[in-house]
Amino acid sequence: MASAKVSPPENTRGFFDPITVRHKVLSNVKEAYEDRLNRLESNNFKLKVSDLKYPDPNQVFSIQEQKNAILEKKDLSVPLRAKIELINKKDGGVIDSKETVLARVPWVTERNTTIMHGVESISLIQSLLKSGVYCRRAKSGLIEGQINVEPGSGIGGKVIFSPDNQQFHYQIANSKFHLYSLLHDFGIQDKTIADEWGKDLLDRNRKNYNPNEIEKLHSKLFEKYK
Repeated sequence: MASAKVSPPENTRGFFDPITVRHKVLSNVKEAYEDRLNRLESNNFKLKVSDLKYPDPNQVFSIQEQKNAILEKKDLSVPLRAKIELINKKDGGVIDSKETVLARVPWVTERNTTIMHGVESISLIQSLLKSGVYCRRAKSGLIEGQINVEPGSGIGGKVIFSPDNQQFHYQIANSKFHLYSLLHDFGIQDKTIADEWGKDLLDRNRKNYNPNEIEKLHSKLFEKYK
């Protein structure tokens, strides 16, 4: 009796198939951004992200370009562009919109590696995230940005935004600090903050200004020296 022929699963690829990995990475990143960003909304507004595309999804970097990226400590990446609109949920009107680069997605070389900041690496064997800011929606529903610093350069933390009370906090280990209070006492002008957060969020956070936050942060950072 002849054995039945079993077809491989749809996403099966060869053990070493960097070209397939490259296209899969680009596809997965695009789908993830489109799915997650279009879920962001508050009581009055929601985000609409559309027309996600790579200017050249089949872009190829030559061996010489890869070598130059390593020598010059640069990235090899492909930009993911999109149109972003802020929608008023009450009437469906567009409050603001712009076309921008959402992300620069690492380009997978023919050696199954990526080159970031001039360092060629294989992500499967990395035990730590590279330095930078990584954003996600936590299981609690809070939106947070994990800040990973260069080893030996300082203490990392998280910027957390609570949709319920519209407040930003900065968290180090188990300690949380009101972010606007810290920025204010660090000398950051309200206009600069408003340019990033918007006037409505600035006003809501400014009402909860606490002059004691910077002292609490100092105590946390230098508690082991007491």
